[in-house]
Amino acid sequence: MLKTVIIADDLTGANVTGALLRKNGYSFATFRQGVEIDTSILSQYDAIAVSTDSRGMIPKEAYDVVQETVKRCPPQPGGFYQKRIDSTLRGNIGSEIEALLDILDEQTVAFVCAAYPDVHKLVIGDYLLVEGEVLVRTGVRKDPKCPVTQSSVRGILEKSAHRTIGIITMDTMAKGMEAIRCAVFDYIKRDVRIISFDAVSNDDITAIAQVCTTMHYPFITVDPGPLTLACLSVMRRHQTNKGVFLTIGSVVPIVRQQVAVFEDCFKTHLVKADVLALLDEVQRHEEKQRIFKELEECMKQSDFIGVVTAKEEDDVLDLKQTATDYGCDLESLSKRISNVLAELTASYLDAHTNKIQALYTSGGDITLGVCQALDSLGICAIDEIEPFTLYGKLIGGQYNNLPIVTKGGLAGNKDTLRHAMSYLQIKLAEKE
Repeated sequence: MLKTVIIADDLTGANVTGALLRKNGYSFATFRQGVEIDTSILSQYDAIAVSTDSRGMIPKEAYDVVQETVKRCPPQPGGFYQKRIDSTLRGNIGSEIEALLDILDEQTVAFVCAAYPDVHKLVIGDYLLVEGEVLVRTGVRKDPKCPVTQSSVRGILEKSAHRTIGIITMDTMAKGMEAIRCAVFDYIKRDVRIISFDAVSNDDITAIAQVCTTMHYPFITVDPGPLTLACLSVMRRHQTNKGVFLTIGSVVPIVRQQVAVFEDCFKTHLVKADVLALLDEVQRHEEKQRIFKELEECMKQSDFIGVVTAKEEDDVLDLKQTATDYGCDLESLSKRISNVLAELTASYLDAHTNKIQALYTSGGDITLGVCQALDSLGICAIDEIEPFTLYGKLIGGQYNNLPIVTKGGLAGNKDTLRHAMSYLQIKLAEKE
């Protein structure tokens, strides 16, 4: 299945990236620009490359030939394009990125990483260093066809790109994947669609790939090869048909805001549970089956699934009236609700053990109820994602060591759930 289409500005560069991918287990072929390629042929490869031979063209001509190539060679759904760039930044890089962004989904982000650590090419402070020297002090300055007269990656891109270019430097890279993810998301919120990264090691490039592939935005890679390889490798690890199950019982406004922001950013499906039906012994089985059926139908299209008791203000149960109806106090009712949601979570997990790789619980009663329903002794705390938002693993029981994120019902701001699930995806990627 075709996962990536490499658009290179010369044949040598196309084959260099292809050799790197082939060495790491990906099937690869190079095709001539302009030829019609049957989809049955394309589907035989993990990656293909097309050379546009556009390095020495004027920017407008390079733009046009890249767009024509994109039209002829689409990757499979879930795949991505690589704009293969020269490792010394020669050519019409900016205009060729623009060509891709102008023809693809308007949300597409170009992730640029000019570093190639294995051949001693690093990017620090937005400057490309070749074996310790800034780029303009190397022989590429005197290249007869495409001389490079500056060392700044952004400066080179800006020569023929009209979009704003964001830079993520080593100060952020050194803080790890969550800091990188936050920086990327901040740029995207400001409608910056070309983001360039510093990198001094393959670990840096892997971190970038893990962030890029979990942002849930369509993307292209712009690099000499290592970032594209890292993205393919991360995506291969993620193809496990496993997801995260969320149990959200809190009904306060901040939690509803958190759910709304989260659903805007991730492939998710949260089923609104009819709490009164779950509390009723006669209706409970039918309501559970309804929820499970809806979850089953959406599991293959969603990375996050689960149940929530309220998405809108009108969904919020009148607890005082309900407690009166059931002849109990508010505390007892709250525990009953938490327990039926926890039992539902346990039932679903038991039926789909191989498809769920982590849990999320919102509210202390829900978390306690889930631990009890899963016969877990407790939670091993590993990290605080935000105040009152914990990453850990279950202790004991059938699901010993299952990752879990827990959050206090009133805790956080509107971005907390999105933040926590981004963090969790990174941790799951690391575990793979």
